[in-house]
Amino acid sequence: MGRRKSMKVLLLALCLALFAGPAALFAGSGKASAQVMRVAIVKSLKGTVNVMKSGGTKSFKAFKNMSLNEGDQIATGKDSSVQLELASDKADQDSVTIGANAQVTFSKLKDANSTKTKMNIWAGSLWLKVKSVSNAADQFEVETPTSIMGVRGTQFLVGVDPLTGMTSMTVFAGVVQTVVDRTHWNSPVTQRLQQQVPIMPTQQIILTPIDQGVRSSQGVIDIADLISSSSPEIIQQILMAAQSIREEQDQQLAKWKLELASGQLPGQNQPALQADLDRMQHNFEALLSLIAQQAIDAGKISKSEMDQIIDEVNKAAESKLIDLNKKQPLELSEQEKKKQKELQQMREEEKKKALEEQKKKEESRNKDLLDKLKKEQERIKEQNERILEEQRKKAEEAFKQALDYQAKQQFEDEQKKREQEKKDAQPPTQTPGVLWPGSGSGPGEVTPSTPSAKLAFGGGLNSGDVLTGEPFYTVDLEVKLDGFTGSSNVYGFEIELDYENAIFNQENEYRFNNFPEYTSVREDGPFKVEIEGNDNPLAESVDQLSPVWNENRSGGLKYSVLKFAGNGVATSGETTVLKLPFDIVPLNPETSESTTMDVNFKIRSIKAIDKQGNIINTIYSTNAIKLGVSTYPIPLV
Repeated sequence: MGRRKSMKVLLLALCLALFAGPAALFAGSGKASAQVMRVAIVKSLKGTVNVMKSGGTKSFKAFKNMSLNEGDQIATGKDSSVQLELASDKADQDSVTIGANAQVTFSKLKDANSTKTKMNIWAGSLWLKVKSVSNAADQFEVETPTSIMGVRGTQFLVGVDPLTGMTSMTVFAGVVQTVVDRTHWNSPVTQRLQQQVPIMPTQQIILTPIDQGVRSSQGVIDIADLISSSSPEIIQQILMAAQSIREEQDQQLAKWKLELASGQLPGQNQPALQADLDRMQHNFEALLSLIAQQAIDAGKISKSEMDQIIDEVNKAAESKLIDLNKKQPLELSEQEKKKQKELQQMREEEKKKALEEQKKKEESRNKDLLDKLKKEQERIKEQNERILEEQRKKAEEAFKQALDYQAKQQFEDEQKKREQEKKDAQPPTQTPGVLWPGSGSGPGEVTPSTPSAKLAFGGGLNSGDVLTGEPFYTVDLEVKLDGFTGSSNVYGFEIELDYENAIFNQENEYRFNNFPEYTSVREDGPFKVEIEGNDNPLAESVDQLSPVWNENRSGGLKYSVLKFAGNGVATSGETTVLKLPFDIVPLNPETSESTTMDVNFKIRSIKAIDKQGNIINTIYSTNAIKLGVSTYPIPLV
């Protein structure tokens, strides 16, 4: 009996120890997490929104009411957005809306007297509404690749172009102090500017990195540019904040008018200052209505959706803050018109610069591919010549050993004679044509009778993702050649495609930039394509494929392939030489009714290459092919 009792006591002690262990671990974890500063909370999200926790290496999907802490990084995909509520004493007054294709990092430092909150944006755009920074010691900053923006009771929009590094910032209410931490130049790079620049309501500034530091231009907001560069979610948040924006604008205007009346504003020309304030007041009253109208005209927000937004805003304000019937444009002084033109010119320069940089990168990649091809051709040629020479010498030695002295001497004389005749008959060396870039035909042109190229869809459509329920369609785009036979067999080709970028899944770019991901779709084609990073003894060709941006910002692909071994490809009759996989996203996946849309592809140009690397023929096409796709909601599984 006593033994049983002692066993029960022992078991009870072990159970208590097991319970105490996890409890202690959880207590330690809670203590550690309490030291991490919470910066924001996810209030709503749309599309693909991923978060990487501070110190982590893998990202995961964000979710509603999720906390974001100091050092966390949030990234949005194409056609995606997320709205955050900042962790502050007046959280309902502080919010951030992050648009598509953005990357933002958070940090927050707090001591006994003040709090410093910072957001670093490296790509994309965000709309900030910060009103709770009331303590003079508190700080709220937004850092971009070119500047740091100090925020206090402010509502403004900031965007960073990842291609050019250009930062654009537009203020709607309050004043933003923009600090450039490098040498600051004007747009023509002829005059050094102050490191700190205040940006007033209805003003914007763009800054771009240059070798000498940073250059900038400042002027009145360009509404057309704002609409074209902003997502519908951000435009909607700007309009929904109309009441607080106008209240802050009116307060600021009243303050300036009081300072003008008391002689506190700088400058001696009081009538001119009064005219500036009158013009600013007009612009305050017209700005949001103009943004609403242009958002409808640009197709960013439908008329019915805009009517709902306006009704909600005006009802809450008990006045017509947004009125589509107001057609009055912004009033600009001659100096402001000059500055706005300078802003537009600077944007065009940066866009042109980005296209030139992309072209250089493509040319560099093409050159690397051609160099690799030539080296591989030379290696195989040298290897084959060495093997043939060794076999020939062995055969000659075996043959000569079987001859007597006189026959051996006669054989060697005849051999020397044949080698000299072969040398005399050899034609002069011809320099091969350049494979790419180029157009037209190179030396030794042989034009086939009926060369042609066409696009076709193959493989059928597979709709919907069974795991997420996200509606999209996977289709193979086939490129077919015809009319290249005999002496015009194709040893390579280069094709440029155009397509409507807006309807394709963001994963396409990833697939096209990762060779093993997409190469498998061509293993059954006439070209045995080398898979990069894989030692494939059967490979006869090397290839390259990359997405490109065209000047009209539509999508495009450039694909090149060239054989370094084996025979050319004969295309007597339509021959599929390439299959490319596309994920097509329906334009209206949330509609309750089935609809149909057309997917357009077009060959911009295709160049056929002969055995010497010369361009046999260049074909241009303006005809597009269309694929009708039925779109309908796909339920979650």
